[in-house]
Amino acid sequence: MQRLTSNNNALKETKAIVYNDAAQNCVITEPNLRTETTEWNDAGQITTVTTQIASNHTQRVKNNAYDAAGRVDTVLDI
Repeated sequence: MQRLTSNNNALKETKAIVYNDAAQNCVITEPNLRTETTEWNDAGQITTVTTQIASNHTQRVKNNAYDAAGRVDTVLDI
């Protein structure tokens, strides 16, 4: 499977992308050490997105819930 594992911006700063299919998540680390962890369920639907800013320990969590047809039913931001 071919996936993007890093990306360089115009300033030549690198964004790292690490996939863990066993844990059903992907972690993106920005040059400023901000991380975004995306988790998904067995159907491949994004269930949780956690954003963390290392410099001030700020964390934001967004949870998605789906109905029986697989459509986003509820979005909860914390």
